[in-house]
Amino acid sequence: LHETKERYRLLFEHSPDGIVIIDPATARPLEFNETAHRQLGYSREEFAGMSIFDVEAAETPEETRARIAGVIRNGRADFETRQRTRHGDIRDVHVTAQFTEVLGKPLYHCIWRDITDRKRAEEELKERERTHNTLIENLPGFVYRCRNDRNWTMEYISAGCLTVTGYRPEDFINNHKLAYNDILLPEYVEPLWRKWQECIATRTPFEAEYQFRTAGGEIAWAWEKGRGVFDDKGRLQFLEGYITDVTKRKRAERELREKEERYRSLFDHSTDAILLTTPDGSVLDANSAACRMFGRTLEEIKRVGRTGLVDVTDPRLHAALGKRELTGRGLAEVIMLRADGEKFPAEVTSAIFVDASGRQKTSMIIRDITERKRAEEALRES
Repeated sequence: LHETKERYRLLFEHSPDGIVIIDPATARPLEFNETAHRQLGYSREEFAGMSIFDVEAAETPEETRARIAGVIRNGRADFETRQRTRHGDIRDVHVTAQFTEVLGKPLYHCIWRDITDRKRAEEELKERERTHNTLIENLPGFVYRCRNDRNWTMEYISAGCLTVTGYRPEDFINNHKLAYNDILLPEYVEPLWRKWQECIATRTPFEAEYQFRTAGGEIAWAWEKGRGVFDDKGRLQFLEGYITDVTKRKRAERELREKEERYRSLFDHSTDAILLTTPDGSVLDANSAACRMFGRTLEEIKRVGRTGLVDVTDPRLHAALGKRELTGRGLAEVIMLRADGEKFPAEVTSAIFVDASGRQKTSMIIRDITERKRAEEALRES
């Protein structure tokens, strides 16, 4: 019996949890271990003169009395509450409360386990999960986790899947209604499989653009970036990545290419000379008609610049440049120079514009009006 009492005393005194035996009538501690008062920052003497109402931070005294009554009625309870320390800090506590009687006297037996660090970690985890979920939900696409099989069997796929593909995420999970591979256009199936296997073998990131068919039947473009996830023994576990709809970008790129092709066709096949220059007179490009008109190669035209192509002594030149500077465009007749020094009259249309990078450039369309001037002179003489 003595050994049993000694073991109980050692367990009581050295428990990492606070143990308190409370008088239900007064809510004051009758007995408690060192952890009970130390985790709240009180000395043994201070704690002995307090009631549990003094440390309870989550409940009113009436609520605490009701809880004690419930334990007396039911025999036991497990719950979480909050306690205020001597310095005013609030601690989260898990309480295991039990009703017992000793020599006919009712006792409220409590074990207080400080779970502040655990609760803080849980809150931090919840916050990280909330941030993670908010980020995923607001992405213009969806993230996924899938198996490395021919179906690309999805194990996880975020809600953005519906916006991109028209299918709900659960349609793809474990190929419930269809596999992700089913929506790929046939010509992309094998190239994507080979590229993924190469990336897995070399442990490099995967990136590709491909076409797929949406739930509504439209053909759309996807951009995907992902990677293989391996365990510590180097075994592939699954694939993870991100997929977004780039149909608008691909359409814009196609339209831009078409515009560039139209511009290049006009540029190359125009019978008038066309120069792309900077406002200071540097030549960036010239079409074949300009090369024929001036008797120079493109490299020579770029080298001599505007001052090597126009008669700088022509007084109309400075007036035309001044007008273009003020209005952004101009039309003038000036004297131009061929490579052999021959002068010829030309009608020049010029405009200043800003390119996609914000730099000022000028376009010049030059028409040789030698024959027109001769016809006008002949008409006057007749």
